[in-house]
Amino acid sequence: MRVGFVGVGSIGRPMLERTVAAGHEVRFFARRPEVVAGAITLLAAGPAALLARVRPVLEAYCDPILHVGEVGDGQRVKLVNNALFAASLALAGDAERLAEDLGLDPRVTLEAVAACSGDSFAVRSGLAAGSARFLREAAGRYIDKDVATAAALATAAGTELGLLGLAAGAPGASADLG
Repeated sequence: MRVGFVGVGSIGRPMLERTVAAGHEVRFFARRPEVVAGAITLLAAGPAALLARVRPVLEAYCDPILHVGEVGDGQRVKLVNNALFAASLALAGDAERLAEDLGLDPRVTLEAVAACSGDSFAVRSGLAAGSARFLREAAGRYIDKDVATAAALATAAGTELGLLGLAAGAPGASADLG
């Protein structure tokens, strides 16, 4: 059977994956340019043989496709990534504050940092949004949700976010620096 999808967001993607897993030919439409360009990173988890079977379809909109472990590991890797992004974005915002306190133009400073060893996806994303502090404020509820989920996951596993939690502003975060 040939199936078409319009939008492969949080609801569409699982439907698309199940349809492919059932052996159907799938075509989809997505409005995000990264999806259309096939430039979405996919954190795939589960049996390697199943990933190998669906990889040709996933390659239509994902690159790279990273097999990160068993079922559930993809979500956990994503939460670690998102906690690191939140911490990095908070640090970029604090770099803007420090630049201002030193009498520097924060945008010019971050543009210079983006060309130096302090560069990061968070710095570049902040620049694209106008400032790291603006991006943090605008995306705060999504960032906070992921940091809280990562903190709860860490607690359930008997560990903590450590410096990631401190930098990201996780409630109750602490880190042993010794």
